[in-house]
Amino acid sequence: MAVLVHVLLIALSTVTVSVSARVNAPAQSQLPLIARTGQAYSWSLRPDTFVPPPSSDVVAKNLPEWLSFDASTLTFSG
Repeated sequence: MAVLVHVLLIALSTVTVSVSARVNAPAQSQLPLIARTGQAYSWSLRPDTFVPPPSSDVVAKNLPEWLSFDASTLTFSG
């Protein structure tokens, strides 16, 4: 279990999210849920994370194969 948590943290640490807005609620205060092997995963940034709220120009790069990002809902899932 601890290994899976570390793998997730490493995977998330290499992700790049680009947005042209000021960060209002740092990601450190929005800790993601623990991902479990064989189970669906979903985690969203709070809507008030960026000021002004982002439009469709939010981009997540270098995601692992199993993880996707929905810019309209600020949600990582896989």
